[in-house]
Amino acid sequence: EIVANVERQSRALRDGLVAIDRELGLFAVVRGRGLMLGAVLAPAYAGRAGDILDHAAAENLLMLQAGPDVLSFVPALNITATAGLSLGEFTAHAAAGTFDFATGLNLVFQRGSFMEEACENTKGAMLALLGGEESAIRELAKECDVDVANLNAPGQIVLSGSAEGITDAAAKSKDKGIKRAIPLPVAGAYHSRLMKSAQDKLAVALAAASIQSPKVPVVCNFEARPVSTPEEIRSTLTSQVTGSVRWVESMQHLIAAGHTTFIELGPDATLSGLMGKIDKSVKVISIKDAASLDAAVAQLQ
Repeated sequence: EIVANVERQSRALRDGLVAIDRELGLFAVVRGRGLMLGAVLAPAYAGRAGDILDHAAAENLLMLQAGPDVLSFVPALNITATAGLSLGEFTAHAAAGTFDFATGLNLVFQRGSFMEEACENTKGAMLALLGGEESAIRELAKECDVDVANLNAPGQIVLSGSAEGITDAAAKSKDKGIKRAIPLPVAGAYHSRLMKSAQDKLAVALAAASIQSPKVPVVCNFEARPVSTPEEIRSTLTSQVTGSVRWVESMQHLIAAGHTTFIELGPDATLSGLMGKIDKSVKVISIKDAASLDAAVAQLQ
């Protein structure tokens, strides 16, 4: 029955996307894939606006498909907060009612386009650092004139900046006690100062968008705290483009506020894995397809 519901909602949402596609002039949203499952981490580093849009549409599809099914089969389940990593923060806002699906899709498309332009006009790169202390990594970033892009989990931090600076950071990483330095296969330096042009343009798009206070708290990446007014939502979504994704602090905030069960929507267990490094005491359920949706409902009943 759950699978039938998901398939039915998928058809309806695909029809809706076609309508949105015509309205916005976007012609590669679904690409004939049927039920799409959106990436949680990868879209933030996708190299083309079309790819970013496609993955983001998939994230929203999954949220809109899986969410209602979980709620309908587990009436006692009460969603009390949302959060999303990088691009996923837009999905979190859509789920919380900050803006409707069409508005969110339009914003994500514009964000991707602006970031693509910034990538084309700069020469940036990103570097994942594993096993180092945050203080040492911040020191390394300062020395190499690059930015801290993501604080994903203890011992997992990403740097972003000029290609030269990232190369320099990789070469010096061992001296800072970092176990591994992994260059990321990305088109540019996301969440760094090199995205300033994209940030400025997104600010204009957000100012024109219809945004309201979310129905549940949404913890933002940039300040690692809940945002509630349209003004601070616009501000933090804008600042996030060049600012650090403070995921560890965001999850710690939710845990400190008393949240003990987290449901991840995405094609893999990326955020579940990060939570395992942040705090093993909380319960995390990952939903990536119809089978895992069925299993999640069983766990939550």
